[in-house]
Amino acid sequence: MNQTILTLLQSIEKNFEISDYGKECCIICGTDKNITKEHLLPKWVFENDVKKSFFISPEDTLYSYRLSYLPCCKTCNSSVLGNFEHHIREILKRENKNFTISEKEDIIFWIKYLDFKFKIFGVEKACHRNTKSKSNIGLWNKPKNNPKNFFYDLFDLPATTNSLIISEPKQKNFDFFYWKDHYFSITLPQCNVSIIYFFTNKIENIEEFCNIF
Repeated sequence: MNQTILTLLQSIEKNFEISDYGKECCIICGTDKNITKEHLLPKWVFENDVKKSFFISPEDTLYSYRLSYLPCCKTCNSSVLGNFEHHIREILKRENKNFTISEKEDIIFWIKYLDFKFKIFGVEKACHRNTKSKSNIGLWNKPKNNPKNFFYDLFDLPATTNSLIISEPKQKNFDFFYWKDHYFSITLPQCNVSIIYFFTNKIENIEEFCNIF
């Protein structure tokens, strides 16, 4: 496993021994000092476009990407997470998309880390929505769930990478689908890649998932 990912895992594991999720504290190290914003989706993913929003079903409430974040201290955000995101971005934007097993496992871990954040935030289902709405909903106040219930999924990488599908995107626009514990899909035109990952075998085809929305 990549060293930056191992560092991230070890930091989060330590966090669960010391942090109090009744207050705003870093999701990585647990400190309540120098808190910054750790976005549910990294800003590079949606190319830092503040006009973009995504909705959360079943309420169809619009959430601003830039305002959907969790607390993270400045040190973890700039070093631990910064190295982690840089590593993933470099893998995905590479012209040669014939990823090794190790690289695929790193991508899966990245997806599971995103899933980890969405679960803490309290998101069940989400997808990208192009809109002119000025909705600013998305501010995090208190955890919706106990993060301990979700952390250990990060260690549970699949024995194979058969649940991961990576392909050239059929469209040139950013897109995103998420269903907690079932499915994650994201299209990154800046990396010329589409990623689909199935958390379980409950969904057998893409059409079944898309009909939910």
